[in-house]
Amino acid sequence: HQPALEQVSQPDTQPPAPPSQLQTYMDPATGACGDIPEVYTGLYCSADGYTGVDIGWAANDTDPTNRPSFGYAYQILFHEYGHYLQHRTGIFLEFHENPYNSDEENLRRSELQAECFASIATARLGYADPTWRAAWERAYQDPINDSPTHGSAASRGYWTHRGWNARTYGDCNTWAAPARLVT
Repeated sequence: HQPALEQVSQPDTQPPAPPSQLQTYMDPATGACGDIPEVYTGLYCSADGYTGVDIGWAANDTDPTNRPSFGYAYQILFHEYGHYLQHRTGIFLEFHENPYNSDEENLRRSELQAECFASIATARLGYADPTWRAAWERAYQDPINDSPTHGSAASRGYWTHRGWNARTYGDCNTWAAPARLVT
């Protein structure tokens, strides 16, 4: 993992080219990676460069106690772009060939890194305003937001904050983090 992370630890003066396809959908779609289940709010498929974001979910989420819906849609988009960065830098290949203690931990490290990358983007593009940050902080204090694949609410909160304050993509190195930070 180290060579790929060293490559991206420099400030991002030239971001990589975008994924070949960015699609929004309100119903499941099909691509080289198969059908997108309705429960996915976003997906990056490295097989065909497809990035999909479910805008219907965000548009229909009007619960005022939830995270700001359109801000969350940006976070999803940037999270999937984070997976694209992992693919382009070789991180995807490396973690598939050299797994950690379990497939589940491996997946969590990948997802938390993508979340950290997403937070770099939201902060640098001005989407991480105080209202947005407060909503995320509330969400990450609630264990209902724990996920075996995307990490506990506390771990997601840690990597989100780390991304907001990151100086480089290398600050999102979940692969070298102690297990307690990727639960």
